[in-house]
Amino acid sequence: MILDACYFTVINIVLLSSFLGDAADSEVIISTSPSKNQMSIPRKACEIPVSSDYYYLSLEGNTLDTKRCYDGSGKFAVRVVCFEDSKMIRPDNFAVCFDGQWYPSKHTCVQKTCAPVYDIYSSLHTCTNRKGVEVNCRLPAEPGTKITIRCAHWRYKFSNNNYNNITVVERFCQKSGKWQPLEVCASVCGLISNNDTSFEENGDSSLKQVNKYFWNAVIFGYRDGGWKQLCFGTVITDFLVLTAYDCIGESIENGTVKVAFGKYFKNYSDYDQDQVYNVLNVGRTPLFPIIMLAVAEYIEHSNEVGIVCLHKPDYIIDVEVGHIVTRGKDGSQSVVTLQCKPSKREIEENTFIFLRCPPTNNHTFGPDELGGGLVVFRESRAILTGVLVQFDGRIPIFVKIGEPQIGYYILRHIKKFEEWRKKNDKYWFIRRGDYN
Repeated sequence: MILDACYFTVINIVLLSSFLGDAADSEVIISTSPSKNQMSIPRKACEIPVSSDYYYLSLEGNTLDTKRCYDGSGKFAVRVVCFEDSKMIRPDNFAVCFDGQWYPSKHTCVQKTCAPVYDIYSSLHTCTNRKGVEVNCRLPAEPGTKITIRCAHWRYKFSNNNYNNITVVERFCQKSGKWQPLEVCASVCGLISNNDTSFEENGDSSLKQVNKYFWNAVIFGYRDGGWKQLCFGTVITDFLVLTAYDCIGESIENGTVKVAFGKYFKNYSDYDQDQVYNVLNVGRTPLFPIIMLAVAEYIEHSNEVGIVCLHKPDYIIDVEVGHIVTRGKDGSQSVVTLQCKPSKREIEENTFIFLRCPPTNNHTFGPDELGGGLVVFRESRAILTGVLVQFDGRIPIFVKIGEPQIGYYILRHIKKFEEWRKKNDKYWFIRRGDYN
């Protein structure tokens, strides 16, 4: 980019020279020349200046003879380089000779600095200078500045496998103006608790350790002048919620569907607004009984909100006992344990595996519980194995997530949504309130 700017300046001056021709009395105002308004012919040549801070090279990087005079017609440009590698030249790293003077006429070598670092949805940063004084990470950092990286919540872990049991990573700004490689935290799916200890699979004790059923989402639609619960959903990525196709239907208008996370409330007005997200995009096809909702911002993890693990097609789980988050008799959040048996059904010539799961108690399901996730617990993780897509009387019917046709369909759409997100919102990962 810098060399392009250099050639741009030279070309403009050359064009001016061609326009003027050899007329000795021609006059023109030169925008790149703050002190020269009158062009004289012949034009004076330039000598290579001598500085204790910087030196000059040809544009090709060759050493220049300081005893030689160089063409002053505006056709000759040089690179300006600081002697110290830890410094960079200002205002530009080039100069053009015109009529005995260099433009820019003065250069300065300043210390290189490391780029600003912003907090992101999964990682937090604090910076201290060489004297141990805290400084703003969002400003350029001097060499020697230490940056401390922490995951924003225990539901995030450092993505580098070498830091599985490490909660803090420190890095430094180097003399080159580059940070040592910065580590980033990423979401970890299905974490039941912070310590993941004393866990019993599929027993009553497992339910007590689930942090407010963190995977569960409630989908609201604007109907008849107010927000009403349409169905349930399950958090599967940092911005995607999986639910039943029949929850939303064929069409959706902008601003008419929202998703709420955290503790369950039947009434939309009971949620804090920072728990409610607008639906920005929808991934669906009538050939599949499920639908994915992309929310406008990343879903912030907390003790009450997190990502469930997906039952992937290559991971075998015998789903006999599962759990679904439902509405209790008093309207609060509850969990129902289900006994499941698989069966095959066809939808639009596609064959899917469904799970018929009678509840083990007297819970009566309602249509607003459609889309709920069937979850099992394995190795201290919550794993999504099905989505409630229909009812057979009072018996819920789930489509099996681990079935290859459904599983790969979900994974493909996750990838498509990630690509769409990067293309349409390149700063989506910046932590809310940290980027202006």
